[in-house]
Amino acid sequence: MDNFNTSSKNLNIISAQEAYSVFDKLEIKNSPYYFLSHWKTQKKFIYYKDLVLSAYDESSSHIILAGDPLILKKASDSTLLGFINELHLYARSINKSICGYCMSLDFFKTHSKNPKIVLKKLGTHLKLCPQTYDFDAPYAKESRRSLRIGLKNSYKVIKDTNHLNNSNSKLLKLTRNWKKSTLPFRFKYFLSHPTDSKELQNLELKFAVEKDNNYYAYLNLIPFFDNGAISYYIDSLVYDPKNETHSLSFLVAHVIQHLKEKQIKTLNFGFCPFSKIESKDIYSYLFRFIYKNKFFFSPSGLHYFKKKFGSQEEESEFYFFEENHSKSLALFNIFSTNLRF
Repeated sequence: MDNFNTSSKNLNIISAQEAYSVFDKLEIKNSPYYFLSHWKTQKKFIYYKDLVLSAYDESSSHIILAGDPLILKKASDSTLLGFINELHLYARSINKSICGYCMSLDFFKTHSKNPKIVLKKLGTHLKLCPQTYDFDAPYAKESRRSLRIGLKNSYKVIKDTNHLNNSNSKLLKLTRNWKKSTLPFRFKYFLSHPTDSKELQNLELKFAVEKDNNYYAYLNLIPFFDNGAISYYIDSLVYDPKNETHSLSFLVAHVIQHLKEKQIKTLNFGFCPFSKIESKDIYSYLFRFIYKNKFFFSPSGLHYFKKKFGSQEEESEFYFFEENHSKSLALFNIFSTNLRF
C-alpha cells in the first residue's frame, strides 16, 4: 500500500489484489451495481480512511473516478465529502483535476452543493425485481413472447460459469460476429464484451443460447449487494445480429425467470448512455443527438431493448468535473479512457 502523497495519511493507492481482499473480508450491505466489474476493466483503486474504496483511471490531466465509491463501513455524508476534497487536493498537488462518470443519484444528492465540483446527467439505468416479477402481468408481454419464440425455435440455454470463458470456441465465434456489427472500438461501460477475471471466477453467472451446435446469444451477471441481499447486474449483452435475432430477448426473459426462482431481489440492466438528458447546454444537445442516431451502436435501441421487459425503475446517472475547470477536457478524458479497440 502506497501513499498518494506523503502529506496525506488518509488517501492511499492499493493494488487490485489488495482492493479485492478488502472487499471480500467485509460484510457489505450495499454496493454500486457495477463495482465488481472494475476488476474486469483493470481499474486502479484508492483507499480512504479504511472507510471508502474507489476505482479510478488516470490520464495526463485528470484523475477519473469510475462510478460511486464503495462505502465499507457506516459513513456520513461528511466522510464522502472529505474523500472528494482530499482527492481534489492531491490532484492539485500534481497539476491535475478530478472528474468522474456513472455517479448515482445518491452521490448527486450528497455532492450537489459541493462548491468544488459540477454534476451533469449522463444517462440512466434500469432495474426490476425478479422476486415479484409477474410473467402473467401485462407488463411482461415481451417476456412471454420471447419465451414462446425460444420454445418454438428450439433454443437451449447453457449455464456454465467455468465453460463459458474466453477460450470457448463457440463464444469466440459469437463475439467475432457481434463485433462485426459495430465499429472497431467500444466503450467499456456501454458495450462490454465477454472478459474473464480471476476475482469474479466463482461469483458471476454466465448464460448462452445454443442451437445447432452454435451460440447465438450470451450474457453474464455480476453480483452486488442491495440492503444486504445478493442481487445482479447484466454486464455483457452479446448476440449475432445476422442469425437468430430473437435469441437475446429469449435469454434475458429466461434469466429473469431463473432469478425469480432463486428469489433474487434486484436485476439491474446496466447503464443506458445519454437517455433522458433534458439540460439545454451544448453537450446535452450533443448527447441527445448521439442518443437518437446510430453511429457505432444505437443508444436509443439499447435503451428500448432494456425497457421492453417491463416493471422497471429508471434512475439517473451523472458525470462530474471540477468547477472552473474545462468541461470539454473532462469529458474527453472520461470517454478516451473507456475506449477499447
